[in-house]
Amino acid sequence: MGNQFDPGAYIQNLYTALEAQYRNDTEWTDWNNDRLYFMKEYVNNRNPREMPDACFLSALCFIARKDKSQDILISAVMPKFLNNYGGDLRNIQTDNDCKNLGLYPKLVPYQWLINLSSHLREEHISFTEFLHNVEGLSGLEIRDELIRLIGSQSNFVKRISVFIRDFLEKDTFGIDLNVRNVLRNVGLPLNEDVLVNRCRSVDIDPGRLERLFYLHGKRMCQNKSCNTCPINTNCSDYRFNI
Repeated sequence: MGNQFDPGAYIQNLYTALEAQYRNDTEWTDWNNDRLYFMKEYVNNRNPREMPDACFLSALCFIARKDKSQDILISAVMPKFLNNYGGDLRNIQTDNDCKNLGLYPKLVPYQWLINLSSHLREEHISFTEFLHNVEGLSGLEIRDELIRLIGSQSNFVKRISVFIRDFLEKDTFGIDLNVRNVLRNVGLPLNEDVLVNRCRSVDIDPGRLERLFYLHGKRMCQNKSCNTCPINTNCSDYRFNI
């Protein structure tokens, strides 16, 4: 009999190859040093860890696909949120509030924020208190609770998973276009729960592997740099197009 496929070893090999590839990439090293490094410039160098409302809103704004679009959106929204709305999600109560912030409904559905704000006000709690109340849950359970509260119709809410990954530092595996492309090419399931469990079964931080997949999709796959890809032997797109 031939060697049986070991899904754990497969994930470990992918992780090892990609970590070596991006070891000196500043977007990887900065994130490794501080998962909220990008937030400081948007909150006047205050400590983002003390500003969960701002971090959650920024995570939703970063849903834009292009880095430049993300930066333009959050740079416009954050000063208004901090100065006009007190940096408090409970104060975003209407469509007009969302418009005043400069949000685009195709990127950040207004109802998401209105629903969350309404829940917090009904429960007479801040977003900080909400996070404290759910801190005993897993990252995936908190994801499900936030998806329920904002009223999202999709389980692929990448930015909520990223907020949980970076602010709460709990296990998630957010799937956006870049991550999805890598997952498909290397034959891994498009299922966040399964991916988290597979990573943890071999002691790999799923957030780190997801971040590597994101960088790889953006750096290599988008640019069709298949010949220099460190995992091209695992990639169906490369094998079928040699």
